[in-house]
Amino acid sequence: MNDNFSELCTKIALWQKEIFPKSDQASKWNHLAKEVIELQKALESGIGIPEELADCFILLIGISALEGLEVQQIIEDKFDINLKRKWGEPDKNGVVLHIKDGENG
Repeated sequence: MNDNFSELCTKIALWQKEIFPKSDQASKWNHLAKEVIELQKALESGIGIPEELADCFILLIGISALEGLEVQQIIEDKFDINLKRKWGEPDKNGVVLHIKDGENG
């Protein structure tokens, strides 16, 4: 594990708990949904991408902390799963999904 990343996640979670004590998973999700729209606009315009990405990550870190999950570990675990999957072709929007067991590519 990267200690610096873990320390940053802890720092973010503690800050959120102090500044937003009434925040819960639902409020963080609702905020994240708004930030994802802002990220989409930033990606389309090419302006503010790092800030909007960071806002999304910060909210996801807060949700993870509320769930008692360690961000780096859950990402590593899921990435290991993704490495073992077979992936289909892009759809009309360029989205590529994994092929579920029993499906043909």
